[in-house]
Amino acid sequence: DVVAKPGSVFTYSGGLTAVLAEIMERSTQRPLHQIARESLFEPLGISDFEWIADVTGKPMAAAGLRLRPRDLITIGAMMLKGGEWQGRQIVPAEWIAQSTTPHIKTAPVGGYGYQWWSMTTQWKGKDLAVAAAIGNGGQRLFLVPHLDLALVSTAGDYGDPAIAAPLNAILHSVVKAVTV
Repeated sequence: DVVAKPGSVFTYSGGLTAVLAEIMERSTQRPLHQIARESLFEPLGISDFEWIADVTGKPMAAAGLRLRPRDLITIGAMMLKGGEWQGRQIVPAEWIAQSTTPHIKTAPVGGYGYQWWSMTTQWKGKDLAVAAAIGNGGQRLFLVPHLDLALVSTAGDYGDPAIAAPLNAILHSVVKAVTV
């Protein structure tokens, strides 16, 4: 049964991320961890990562990717440069723009793009757009393009959504302290 008009109600589903991963694997004929390693991690100089597997041995696309904070901030820097890293286009700029644009409103966060959450923060009396990769337990990559700012947090408070409030407060405090 259809419970709502498509595009009118948002419910996060890690299962949809798994479907996207399966599409990527089938279309490239490569496993997800290989796609990520060869197309993203290696070009960014990221060699040390862990991806928890499911019972079949496949990486769980929606969870379990573990990166060092310095590697996560590298991804953030690449995102802020429109997908470019050290003079090489790693991810198409148009995809960066589309994926970080909210395509549906969500609660309690402002919106959701293509695997990126969107929200706003205040800086000098202005609302600024924030794109965020939000992982369970306090893993975050916040991007504030207007300030060319990427902010990373890592934590281990798994299964507790209350971690969002202090992490958002840190984001807002850091943004408020920016003097450019």
